[in-house]
Amino acid sequence: MHPNISSHTSSSSTLALAYQWFISCRGLHKQCTRLVAPTKYLPSRLIDIGINGDTHWNLYVTTDSPPTSRNYMTLSYRWSNDSCIKLLASTYSSFIAGQPILELPQSFQDSIVIARRFGVRYLWIDCLCIQQDSATDWENESAKMRDIYANSTCNIAGAASDSPHGGLFRNRDIDALKPGIIHTSSFNTDTKNVEEQTVEEFHAIDMMFWERHVTTKPLHQRGWVFQERLLAPRALHFTDDQVFWECFNGQKCEQYPLGIPLSDPLRNFSLLFEDQISTSPVQSSASTSLSILAPQQNLTMSLETSGLWNDLVESYSICSLTMPSDKLVAISGLAHLFHEYTHDTYLAGHWRSHLLSSLYWMARDPARTRLRNQNNQITYRAPSWSWASNDIILDYRYIIPSDVPLASIIDAQVQTATDDPFGQVSSGYIILEGIEISGQVLRRPELVGTLSTEMNDEAAERARCMVLVHLESSTHSKQYPTKKTQKACEYPVKDETEVELNDQGVLKVNIELDCLENGWREDGQGEEGGEEGSREVFCVPLKAREMNPADWPEVKSFGIVGLVVRAVHKISTLSKGHLGDKEEGEVEEFERIGLFYIHHTEHMATVGVLVDEKEGIVTIKEGGKKKMFRIV
Repeated sequence: MHPNISSHTSSSSTLALAYQWFISCRGLHKQCTRLVAPTKYLPSRLIDIGINGDTHWNLYVTTDSPPTSRNYMTLSYRWSNDSCIKLLASTYSSFIAGQPILELPQSFQDSIVIARRFGVRYLWIDCLCIQQDSATDWENESAKMRDIYANSTCNIAGAASDSPHGGLFRNRDIDALKPGIIHTSSFNTDTKNVEEQTVEEFHAIDMMFWERHVTTKPLHQRGWVFQERLLAPRALHFTDDQVFWECFNGQKCEQYPLGIPLSDPLRNFSLLFEDQISTSPVQSSASTSLSILAPQQNLTMSLETSGLWNDLVESYSICSLTMPSDKLVAISGLAHLFHEYTHDTYLAGHWRSHLLSSLYWMARDPARTRLRNQNNQITYRAPSWSWASNDIILDYRYIIPSDVPLASIIDAQVQTATDDPFGQVSSGYIILEGIEISGQVLRRPELVGTLSTEMNDEAAERARCMVLVHLESSTHSKQYPTKKTQKACEYPVKDETEVELNDQGVLKVNIELDCLENGWREDGQGEEGGEEGSREVFCVPLKAREMNPADWPEVKSFGIVGLVVRAVHKISTLSKGHLGDKEEGEVEEFERIGLFYIHHTEHMATVGVLVDEKEGIVTIKEGGKKKMFRIV
């Protein structure tokens, strides 16, 4: 622990330690400048805070004249619904002329104290530097987040405050910061048969130290702050009881000034940096849609970098947004960064190189209803196949090399709503060719079995949904693998609840819904001629996944994962250009509603996917029924 910790986080000793971290990083950490532009970037506007003793600040327009210094700091804070000072058309002139510092919210005042201590004259604060009543200015400036934060000298984060009025500094109990110490005693007998006691001292380390003190705080539950934290080369987090430091080289705090033990930093872009290529990036604009190009025209990100993106998106999905429409915009800076290093094509939160596998996401906490506006009308934010289409906590299933694709993407296009190719989306689709498995979604809980009493309401509703697939007699045949195949494998087969096959050739498959509203008709009635709460759907296998490869290396057992889609009653005519060597024709439009799983070899065979478990070969039954799905 730092020896000079005081009872307040605004003390000279605390800020001196923070400044020491800052100077050391700027002088020694080359990796912390990887995202900085070769020619120092400047935002369109900055806040000029003057020097020590100045009582006013003013808005500085950098395009009018260059500032005295190109160094600036940024502020991450939590917005509140109450009135807060903002840059508006009505306040623009007065901001240029200057305003009293004491009239700013407390967090803004505290950030000025920090910036002056660090010798930085300029700040960038979103509500003071983006005109809040101008949609055009907001669109233009929000598209620059990658450059604004990456080129700042340091980001100040008010981690403990739930509004801009909460301030950055806190009183604290110094004794509470002392690390836990455990003493152990042992007794040894020496050569003279004299017993000696040995006392050892151990420090107790909290494995979730960073999460408990920083990432679970109010600020880091805000969606916009997610990319602000990751893009800035350095960050100072002002929490309830101490100041934390974060850069690409590691994490520190007053309790552990030389480095937090056992920390696993989120901001680790080493995989992305290794993926960098020298070819010029593909240029995109809103006037043309982002689309799948021919393979030789596209550049590919590595599997590892794709996994990094999936991890980040998972973490981002936990955060909340004041405006749900900002879902893709608030992460557009990170998307810009990934495109800059890989030159891959961005498609509504997904990447062209691994688009098929990236469809394998699940709603860990499904949305209760679809996105709606104030008039309760369903609103559009992203295509249904994108994780951004619903407000969910995401569970991204990892891509592994042994996955066997069972479908192919014929085409994919996304139209952006603004000039930012990584921002808001106005429309999009993928054309997926795969095995056609028709069925009905059932809501009747007795078909699934006993539900755990520990489930919350959403999990219970989701668990009650299943797909009932009526198999053709030619498919439901004894010539395909049965229990004998499993017995020959000489390993125990777990009785899965995901799949049930009865004697009438009906396959019952549990599904994971993206949104609970998608599991049944809104009026609670079944489809005509169907069971209570049923709905016609298609299950489209995406890939076969090797099951338990580490536990049973001598056996190549596979399962299927795929999309559950339903028709949206629109027909699109596809040209030869969209279909490649396929014939021109019409294709029905569908929307994704969830994922399905099949875990047994014999059940895979009933839907036309055959497995040679000895050789580990997966094939699609010759002459199997395939369909073109345009998913919007």
